[in-house]
Amino acid sequence: MAERTYEKGATPPSDVEFIPIEQARMMGRSARLDPKLHAYYEEIIHEVGDKAARMKMPMGVSYITMKNRLLRVAQTMGADLTVRKAGTSVVFWKATPEELEEKEKVVRRLQGARRGRPAGRRRG
Repeated sequence: MAERTYEKGATPPSDVEFIPIEQARMMGRSARLDPKLHAYYEEIIHEVGDKAARMKMPMGVSYITMKNRLLRVAQTMGADLTVRKAGTSVVFWKATPEELEEKEKVVRRLQGARRGRPAGRRRG
């Protein structure tokens, strides 16, 4: 690389590492998830197939955190999951077409509400 000059007070970056784009994408998607744990969740999601899986939540991990981890890993795999709480466990399965359709309806309804209510429905 060519020698560069910097403005007064500016410091050059100290460590630059070039990595493959696929690795960078994975880092961005699940940056806070341990790679070994990510691989473990991928394996479990892959094995679910037409069954459901029940996983005990680790101590100190909330249902929301566990659900988000599973959904994030499934998203990187291109899979759609349905995740439910069952006591101190999480139950999940690959989403059915009916569940995906219902999810789309809810998304459209919420997006409509976010844009604001029609003028004819005002109260007051």
